[in-house]
Amino acid sequence: LFIASTHFFGIFICAPPVGRPIGSTLRGVALIGACGLCIACALQSKFAMALTTLGWLGLQNIVYLAQMLSRRYPASMILVEAAVRGVLLLGIPVILHLVMLDLHLRLLPRTGNGDGYMSAAFQATLDGNRHQMIVAEAERPGLFAKAVEHAG
Repeated sequence: LFIASTHFFGIFICAPPVGRPIGSTLRGVALIGACGLCIACALQSKFAMALTTLGWLGLQNIVYLAQMLSRRYPASMILVEAAVRGVLLLGIPVILHLVMLDLHLRLLPRTGNGDGYMSAAFQATLDGNRHQMIVAEAERPGLFAKAVEHAG
């Protein structure tokens, strides 16, 4: 559902530019934001398929911006459009991922079977893990460091 919705909104937001760019209207920003939210939800549920969709969406946006360039839109307008798209299509998924990871770690703080894939410092943040006694509190990673390690 989320991947299909991403494609649906992606078709609208990446249609060839005519007149004002879509990112310069409130309706357009809402459509780009909806697309960003859909890809964010897709990345949270089905990572492998959602990555190809994210790649497709990125290529479509590059084509859109190239079309703006070929139609001689002012550079400032192209940069604003690229910034709006970048913030909404990449920022929303990153923020949602951080929120969901934080929620996950708060609701499920205990050690488990998959801990061995993480560093000793990461494991030390989990309740009941043997690394809690070894790794000092000051050396334990924060949310952003955990997110980077979790994604890797």
